[in-house]
Parts: sequence; C-alpha cells; structure tokens
Amino acid sequence: MVAEKSKKIIVLGGGFAGTWAAYNLAVSGHTVFLLEKRPVLGGLSRVCKINQNYYELGSHLFHTDSQPLLDKFQSLFPGEFLEVERFFRIKFNDQFFRYPLTMVDIIRGLGFKTNLQCFVSLVFYLVKGKLKKVKYQTAEDVLIYRFGKKLYTVFFEDYIEKFWGVHPRQLDASFAIRRISRLDVSDFFKKIFVFFQDAFKFRRKASPGTTGSQKDKFIEPVVGKLFYNKHGGMHRIFEKLASEIKSHGGHVFTEVRGLHMGVQGERATQVAFECLGEHHELTCDEVISSIPLSELVKSIQIPQKKDIEQNLEKIRYRSLIVVGILVKRSSVMPSLLTYYRNLSFNRLTEPKNYGLEIYPKGCTILLAEVSCEKTDRLWQEDDLVKKQVIGDLVRENIIQEEEVLEVHVLKDEHAYPVFLNDYPVHLEQIASWLSQFENIYSIGRQGMFQYVNQHVVMKMAEKVVENINANLTKKQAGQHYYYY
Repeated sequence: MVAEKSKKIIVLGGGFAGTWAAYNLAVSGHTVFLLEKRPVLGGLSRVCKINQNYYELGSHLFHTDSQPLLDKFQSLFPGEFLEVERFFRIKFNDQFFRYPLTMVDIIRGLGFKTNLQCFVSLVFYLVKGKLKKVKYQTAEDVLIYRFGKKLYTVFFEDYIEKFWGVHPRQLDASFAIRRISRLDVSDFFKKIFVFFQDAFKFRRKASPGTTGSQKDKFIEPVVGKLFYNKHGGMHRIFEKLASEIKSHGGHVFTEVRGLHMGVQGERATQVAFECLGEHHELTCDEVISSIPLSELVKSIQIPQKKDIEQNLEKIRYRSLIVVGILVKRSSVMPSLLTYYRNLSFNRLTEPKNYGLEIYPKGCTILLAEVSCEKTDRLWQEDDLVKKQVIGDLVRENIIQEEEVLEVHVLKDEHAYPVFLNDYPVHLEQIASWLSQFENIYSIGRQGMFQYVNQHVVMKMAEKVVENINANLTKKQAGQHYYYY
C-alpha cells in the first residue's frame, strides 16, 4: 500500500517488530530512520558471527499462519528459506517425548500410582470448582482447578518456578489461561481409563507413535510451516530488510545511545541520540517503538512521569543467557531442539539440524538457553554459566568435555515478560499514559509486554503502517490490540 502522504518516521528497536515496520514504511514511500542500540539488528532473534560461525540467541525459525505474510516473506527471499521438518523433544521422567507433550505422554511417563493420584485429584478439583464457582486469582489456582493438585505438583509447579524465577502463585491467572491449553476433561478420563486397561492387560497397548490431539498440548502452538536459511539463519532476514530500507531512502543506525524524545502537547516532535560518537537530532511526524516500555517512557522528555515510572517498576522481564558451544562432532541430537526440566539450561538447540552450515567441517554447534535474573551470579559471571552448562552436558552424556572447541556467551536483559499477579493493573496504567501521545505507537513483545511469536509482532507492525499510510492518528483509528 502506498501512503497518502509521505512522512518522516522514526522506528525505535531493530527486532522483528521494528525492522518489519521500518521496511513496510520505506516501501510505502516514507522517510524512515531505524534506531537500534545493539551492534546488529535482530532483537531477540539476533545473530552474532564469531570465527565464521553464526550463533543465534536461542532457537528461531520463521513461521506464520498468515498466507499473505508468508507470500510477502517468500517474495523477499525467493528460494532462500527452506522448509524444516518439525521435530522437538522434551525429557520428562528420564524419558524423551515429542514436544509439545500430550496428555498421552504425561500419562505414560508417570506410572500407575501417580496416575491414580492424578485422576482422583482432578475429579476432586473439577467437582469443587463447579460447586464453588472458583474465581481464579493466580496461575496456581488455574492449574490446580484445571489439572488437579497432584498433576500440578508433579508437572507444572517446579518447572514454572525454575523458568520464570517466581512461584506460580505469584503469577497472574492470565499467564496460565493464555499459555497453557485447557484440558479436555472427557478426553482425559478416556485416556486415564485406557492407561488402567493397559496396566491390567485388559487391552492391547497403544503404539509408541500414538500422539494426542492438538488440544492436549500444553503450550501455545508453533503455527504454520517452519523455515530456515542455512547461510546465517535469522541473520539473513535482518540483513536483507536493512538493505531494502536503505535502497528505499531509509536510514539504519546501530549502537545507539542516549535516546531522548522531545514532545509538544500530544505529539512527539524530535528524537535525539548518540551513535558512534556523533550526536543526532531528528524531527519526526511519527514514532514507532518496539523497545521495552521502561526505555520508551524514560526517553520521553516530560516532567510529569513519577506516577507512571512507579507502575513501570511493577512490571519485570526475565533475562536470557545463551551459551553457544562449538563441538568437535558432526552431530549430537536427532531433534532440532530438546527441552530439559532439571538442568541448568531449559532448552538445547542444534542449529545444524535446521541446515545451518558449521565450520570447520565435521563439527556442530549447541545453543543452551538459561533463564535468570540480572542480579544472579550466572548473569554476572560468564565462566560460571559456562561451567554449569558444560558440566550438565557432560553428566547427561550429551557431549564429552574434550570435544568442546569454543564457548561463547550471549545475553538479553528483556527476554520474557513476567506476568506477576498485579501486572494487568500497572500495564493498563502505562498503556493509558502512552495513549495521550497521538503519534507514538508501542508495538512488539517488549513494547506491549506480551509473550508473542515473531509473526504476531510482524502483524502488529503492519497494522500500524496501515494506519499511518491512511494518514490516521491513534485516536482516529481507535484502540487496537496490536499497539499501545
């Protein structure tokens, strides 16, 4: 879509949301300035090139359930991104299962006694919930009344606390409602019944390859086909988009510091920043921000911010460390990635299995993801996190210590929004405060404090661009769940 009126637009943040917005604005005829604080674009999908190899900030594949978005993506990268077979695993009770786990897998992994306890507990809490009409306050409430206390204790409680850094009773109910699928009770009873039939040899056991339906899977689904570029992975996306932005007259700044946004009344009028030792001041018609809400609010230069800053202190992010290991072995895992519940890392990815080229030949790379707080020793001491991750890999017999050729540490401070009990109240206050500015849009995982996938933030970007191209302000376009 070509814009009705060409505008000067500043985009803050060079992840999927910001870079996709900048690209769509540039091809629509606007003058775009994309600002990123890191040396490279990519955000949570960024890639670091070290000694010929590309190390990603975890596991990232392109996928979408939107055919128009997929068509646009493939037209940008004709023949470059190849489809990857979906094969994820999780280690649960010393067994490997396909991921996402289904109810069938959990039942098989728990054993007779625990399954019986889970069954009784589930019935008790389902009946109790119906009689009392329970109003969920926390994620723990949701999980107990949907799955029973026993299954909650066995499967959910410790892992959630390990990954998110807080107990489920400290997380808002919306976390569990949005992130963990509701259990189909009749289906669960049927599967429990089948399990006991198998245990007493009343029927022939199901084939090991049997899987449950999509509604059984305890995770937000990864929708659509999976695509990956073997010559640099996600790096290729941002390299291409940056090139397109520049070819359409746009500008890309990396290693940006000292961001200050000037406002007059209800409009942002200019953005000042430092880049590689030079000071820049840019006037603007619109600002699209995909940076963390705290950084956006801090950049806006108005005196009346004390109340909103207090709300910002009440929302928090979980940080991410990725330990990248070059291993002297051609292959380590059969799967693209594997989830672990009781190790120092939560997820282990082998990007060579996506098709990524690794150097030298005959070697592979493992990416171990560790969630933590900025105050943790693991965040502050690289040698410590390296030691813990490699130690766990060796103890699990995944690799041998003498096979390790290189170890690198990548970090992101704002990886996962943590949905604490009272976060909706504070987030609503922040969103309301931002709504006073008619030409500042906040989008993306960081900008909306939402745990969403890349294709969703790309849709957010397209919606904002659509409004700008139609020359609509936020008030004229109306409130929308794609932006603040």
